[in-house]
Amino acid sequence: MRNKFVYFISLSAALSALLLVRCDYATTPDLNCVETASFEFFRVDTGLCAGGCTYRFQATIAGGADLNYTWNFGDNETSDQEIPEHSYDAPGTYQVSLVISQDACTNFVVPAQTLTIGFPAPVARITSAIPAVYTFPNTTVEFDAGMSSGAVSYMWDFGDGFTSMATTPSHTYTRPDTFMVVLKVTGQGNDTDRDTLWVRVEPKTFLLTSNIDAAQFEWVVCTDEATDGGFNAAVSTSVAMHTLKITRTGAVNGAATVIDYPAGSAYINGAQNVYCARKTAAGYIIVGNVENTLNPSDINTDIFCLTLKPDFSIQSFPNPLFDNIPGVGNGNETGRFVIEHEGGFLIAGDQDFGSGGPPKRFYYLKVTNSLVKSGNAIVRSESTTFEQRRIQVIAASNNGFVVAGKKGTATFFVRLDADFNPAGTERNLGNFVASDLIRVDNNTYLLIGSDSGSGKVYKLDASGNDYPGWPVSIPNAVLNKGLITSKGLLAVAGGISNGSAYRPYLTQLRLTNGAAAVPAQNYPVGAASRRLYYVAQTRDDGFILGGEDETGLMLLIRTNHLGELIE
Repeated sequence: MRNKFVYFISLSAALSALLLVRCDYATTPDLNCVETASFEFFRVDTGLCAGGCTYRFQATIAGGADLNYTWNFGDNETSDQEIPEHSYDAPGTYQVSLVISQDACTNFVVPAQTLTIGFPAPVARITSAIPAVYTFPNTTVEFDAGMSSGAVSYMWDFGDGFTSMATTPSHTYTRPDTFMVVLKVTGQGNDTDRDTLWVRVEPKTFLLTSNIDAAQFEWVVCTDEATDGGFNAAVSTSVAMHTLKITRTGAVNGAATVIDYPAGSAYINGAQNVYCARKTAAGYIIVGNVENTLNPSDINTDIFCLTLKPDFSIQSFPNPLFDNIPGVGNGNETGRFVIEHEGGFLIAGDQDFGSGGPPKRFYYLKVTNSLVKSGNAIVRSESTTFEQRRIQVIAASNNGFVVAGKKGTATFFVRLDADFNPAGTERNLGNFVASDLIRVDNNTYLLIGSDSGSGKVYKLDASGNDYPGWPVSIPNAVLNKGLITSKGLLAVAGGISNGSAYRPYLTQLRLTNGAAAVPAQNYPVGAASRRLYYVAQTRDDGFILGGEDETGLMLLIRTNHLGELIE
């Protein structure tokens, strides 16, 4: 007989008859007394026990606190331990009982059970004819307890609320998850044994390319899991934004919806370019720029911003947009990055007047959650220190912000106060191009991007100092978007080159030292370059990845928790 640690769930009708004795709630209404209890016993040694046997006893209890135990083993021996072991000197039949007591509560008397010594110990063994990982729609698992011995009854708990008393049951799982299957067998002497098996049910994965607008180049800028198990995607072209619904199996569900401005607007399309899309407490927010073609005095681009509801329908659509930044003329104004801030949003970006115009300069703009401006945009151009600047990413810090962006051809990282004044020493990151910034806490940030042909991730404090072991470089890669997963890992999506084309790329790194937590994944499908620009996590710890296919198609990939395609 194997000696093993066991988790107890009383499943057998013969072993779970319960006697409920409650406290006197009329006089002690706040007491936490035992509500229900039962117990089981397990053979510790093997053989027929001609000279006696040793058993372990354990109760399953609902309710109660600070409990006292009085076990009676039926041979004039007792114990006050919570999980006692007891040795019987001779074969025979014994009545085992348990009384649970606690201060100010009536004693709870657990029904006695008969233990018969002289039979072989039951041994539970689970076998299965197919692997312990299953993928939708093939989630029916064939279980077999035939390798068990000494058993007169079987009880299966499949881990999803369903049970069976068959020897070789078949069970179909209806949702993705990891399930602990428990087989409990009962022997002739009423003693029991258990065996366990972990079953993981994976969702259906897919790689989808689709043509939203045949005349335009398309890329997925935002995507997430829908409440019905399908997916929503926001798809951008050079002239418009679309929202699209995807089934859980990776098929386009209906026609794309074009996001266009109301009649009479100066803006003719939903977006010229999208630079940042992120999930928020109320849905999603997207920023970039848009072309104003109906205003003769403004032939450049203005800031583009809209919010989406959790179902990817439009939540707010201001008209006009934020095109009146004071004192700067009619340059190209772009929203580069956006964060939630003070109950609304803070949009950071730059203005570019092109060749022969004033220097590039960065700005920040505070808006409410309904996209109403909180004052005018603040433009930093009053000193040479902040001229020729472009903010690429921003995150909140304690009493201010940290930002990274371009100063001429070099990338800078610096801490700013609440009014965007420098509050620390600026760090020069050279040729590094920032694409995402994740705040871990007030003094820890993950800066994601690319540097001279390699993907690179920095782990920095608010002053721009590296944590030990960082940065992490990934040769031949570009990294675009990251998130901290439910497992506490950093998932980063982008592309990796094989020398002739880029493949969609996903890696998961440990936050402690940047080491790979699982094997990195790339998806070598077709000859065209493909890259990822967005990553979200699904409810079953998998990933939904959005990107582009340089043949002009949007790209959407659904993976399991390891980033694998498992079809």
